[in-house]
Amino acid sequence: MRSIVAILFTCAALSPLVLVFGPGNTLSDLPEVHGPFTLTAVHDPAIGRNAFAYQGRTVPPLIRVSLGSAITLRYINDLPNQSDEA
Repeated sequence: MRSIVAILFTCAALSPLVLVFGPGNTLSDLPEVHGPFTLTAVHDPAIGRNAFAYQGRTVPPLIRVSLGSAITLRYINDLPNQSDEA
């Protein structure tokens, strides 16, 4: 469970808030998941850094779960071998 929480916090840190909360994007515009889903770690050339992608977009999904339920998350590491981040 701690690893899931760490991954979710990492998603928030790696995904620029401007994309999530910028003009035209509200919480209702975010992709929403209720069951198993896949996050892919990618290098996003548009922002020049690594990010998590969900369904091909680097906007993280809004995850809806009931209290006490488990989250099934598939993680794919599609980052390049060499990082050009500082």
